[in-house]
Amino acid sequence: MTAGIVTIRIGTTITSPTSGQVLTSTSLTLTWSATGATWSSFHIFLDNQFVIWVGPDVRTYTLSGLSYGAHSVKIAAFDNVAGHPAIWSDPVSFTVSGTTTTMTSISGGGMRLPAAMILANATAAVGVALATVRARIRFSAILTRKCAVAPARVSSQT
Repeated sequence: MTAGIVTIRIGTTITSPTSGQVLTSTSLTLTWSATGATWSSFHIFLDNQFVIWVGPDVRTYTLSGLSYGAHSVKIAAFDNVAGHPAIWSDPVSFTVSGTTTTMTSISGGGMRLPAAMILANATAAVGVALATVRARIRFSAILTRKCAVAPARVSSQT
């Protein structure tokens, strides 16, 4: 009689994003499959930092507010009922690509900020400036009415 080898794969596999994927959005819908056990929870890690744990029936999670640049995501599956330790997925690397604008300070140094942040701050600054101008005009009009002096009459003699 010949003995055979049976391989049973247990754990999680990330199905989206794919390794090396370039995203143009700062949100990512992470999806995965899980096999071989009755999992009690999944723990999601972004750039080796714990993000959240989700229940056993969840197979997607949306990561929002991702910064531009390279990232890595992985999932740990837990089976607390059978006493299995965490089974880790292979990490998947991806990049968030986006537009940045360089702002130069008076001293000549620079910092990179997302264009949306610059636009939002500029819009807020314009709103404050307009409110300031309106207040000064109202104050000036009040002063003109309260302090108005009749013009002096000048007579000419010829």
